[in-house]
Amino acid sequence: MPWQPSPDWQPLTAGTGQATGGVWLTPDEQVVKRLVPGIQDPRHHAYWERQALVAESGVVATTPGLRSPACLAVERDPTGITLRMAYVPPAPWTPVALAAALGRFARSSVTEPSWVARDVPRTPSHGDAHPINLIGRDSDDVLAIDWEQFGLAPTGFDLACLLLAGNTPLDDLLAAHAGNTDVVRRGVTLIAAYTTVSRAAWSLTQPTPGNHVNQFLMLSNVVEEAAGHIA
Repeated sequence: MPWQPSPDWQPLTAGTGQATGGVWLTPDEQVVKRLVPGIQDPRHHAYWERQALVAESGVVATTPGLRSPACLAVERDPTGITLRMAYVPPAPWTPVALAAALGRFARSSVTEPSWVARDVPRTPSHGDAHPINLIGRDSDDVLAIDWEQFGLAPTGFDLACLLLAGNTPLDDLLAAHAGNTDVVRRGVTLIAAYTTVSRAAWSLTQPTPGNHVNQFLMLSNVVEEAAGHIA
C-alpha cells in the first residue's frame, strides 16, 4: 500500500522544497514532513535526502544562533522518507535580531558531513534563511525549519538572504551580525547583488516585471558597492 498521511493530520503550508511531498501537523503536535526521491547527488544543493540526514545526524541540534527543532523520528520506506519533528510555535523576530542569530551561527564550528551542499568557501549556512523559515525561539537563538540546503557556504550567504527578504538597511544587519564585518559585508553585497540582478533580468522577460525590478532599484546602492568589489 502506498504511503498516505493520516486523515486526522492537519496540512501545513510550510515546506516547498523540490523533495517535499507534504507537511502536516498531528494531533499530538508533531510536524510530519514527507520527502520524495529527487536529486541523488549528495553534493547538489537540492539533494533529496539532506533534510533527513540533517535531522538524523544532529549536526545543527545544538548550534548557537540557529538550530533545528528536535527530531522525533526518521522513517524510510521504498517510496520515500517520513520526517517527524517537534512542533515549533512561531515567535516574533526583528530582522536585526535574526541577523545577530545568523552571525552566531556563522561563527560556529560544525563537522562537515559528506552530504552537505558544498563547492564554495566554507562557513555554516542554513541555505535558505528567509524569515518564513526562521520561526521559533529558544532564548536568543532561532529554531529554524527546512534545512534542505544546509551546508558550508560563502561568508554572508544567510545574511544576504535576510537582506533580500526585507527592507532593513544593510548597515543595521551587519552591526547585529558582528564578526569580521569587512569580510561579511563583501560576501553579503556580492551575493545580494548577483541575486538581485539575476532576478531583475529574468523578470524583464515576463509580461509583468513585478517586484524584482523594484527590489533592484531599492538595492541599487548594494549593487553599486558589489561592482566596486569586483572592479
